[in-house]
Amino acid sequence: MCTHTRAVVVPLVVLASLLVAGQGAATIYHPLDVGTEWHYANELDQTHSRSMTGIQDVLGVETVVRDEEISESGSVIDLFANFWTCDGEGDLYLHGAVNYMYGFEAAYCPPIMIVDSPLEYDKIWVTYDVQSCNLDGTNCGDPFDVAYIVCIEEEVLVPAGAFHSFGIGDYPPPPSLRSPAGMQFDVFGRRLSIGRLDSRFFPEDWYSEGVGVVQYQYYTEPEGMMRLEYWLPTPVEPATWGRLKALYN
Repeated sequence: MCTHTRAVVVPLVVLASLLVAGQGAATIYHPLDVGTEWHYANELDQTHSRSMTGIQDVLGVETVVRDEEISESGSVIDLFANFWTCDGEGDLYLHGAVNYMYGFEAAYCPPIMIVDSPLEYDKIWVTYDVQSCNLDGTNCGDPFDVAYIVCIEEEVLVPAGAFHSFGIGDYPPPPSLRSPAGMQFDVFGRRLSIGRLDSRFFPEDWYSEGVGVVQYQYYTEPEGMMRLEYWLPTPVEPATWGRLKALYN
């Protein structure tokens, strides 16, 4: 059972109402408003959609669900979700993940800091002694550290527009996680595949203030760069985790 208490996280739930208390101080790099969507594409005939869709309790913390769907040549090849909060300083935390297609689940204790706000070139941050457990806090694995570095600060031009961005990479990459069937996954719940980029000291996700990830590099070949085609910061009616999960069963 997870009993880790080293990390103190102030959860951000849905909509802008909880951002108001910290406005003027925090720089937010990933909106968590339910209804926000991001749509990406690359030159390998792959598309990737992300949507903030509802609320999920993870180890006693109310988090926002980001559902993700990856398709290739029109066919879905991966379907997963991850769970997020953002504190009053703008720091972004990943609390866990599930993969709907391959039977993977994880809750992180403590949650992994994905963005240490505000970002600047060469900044490094580490979440120490992370355990990956089941969503109910049982079956925890051995602790590991997760470190990130801002590799580059630059203007990024993608189909959705031009964005001032910070490219973040692993420092070094965290270990892969396994499902009961032995399949390997990253911390976001995405199944690892052949050709996966080793992002040690190289940018993998480019974050832009108020927008989120505007491009990311998952594969080693340049054609695999996923670029933001459009995003929709439009709230919709929040859905419960039970309703969301039922959509994929």
